[in-house]
Amino acid sequence: MRCNTRAVILAVALAGGVALASCTATQEAPDSLPVTTLYQSQHCGQALPTLNVLSSDAEWDILLTRLHSTNPLGPAPDIAQPPQGKISVLVAWGQQPTGAHALALSSDHAPVSNGTVALPIDFLKPKTGRIASQVLVSPCVVLSLPDTGTYSRIKAGPLSTTR
Repeated sequence: MRCNTRAVILAVALAGGVALASCTATQEAPDSLPVTTLYQSQHCGQALPTLNVLSSDAEWDILLTRLHSTNPLGPAPDIAQPPQGKISVLVAWGQQPTGAHALALSSDHAPVSNGTVALPIDFLKPKTGRIASQVLVSPCVVLSLPDTGTYSRIKAGPLSTTR
């Protein structure tokens, strides 16, 4: 419930102490949304950078098949789909040249501004002068966030998508 404070004070003064002002119910966009990591790996089998909202069972099946194919001898990844009222987002950096390349969630809240959610993802690179394993990796993270209807665009570093 949101009320214009000046209008309420003026209405009370004009009505001789009886509040006659009405308030309107509005859904204000939150300043930030909670973000949860559902899955994270260095080997996701995604060759190109991707930011994708996983909105169907078919998209989940494709993701799980790809993740299992990167490690066929190991167990299939156990990723639960988010509960009702939440969406899942795949952030993949694509193929990178060293094991020091990684994605990391830097906060458990994502800022929202002008209809855009900015996922707090750090794209980590090897530090200058440090030794890093020379192995191809394809880091990714699957995140969950509330489906509030107050945003239409999602960004993560240089990647973005619309819903």
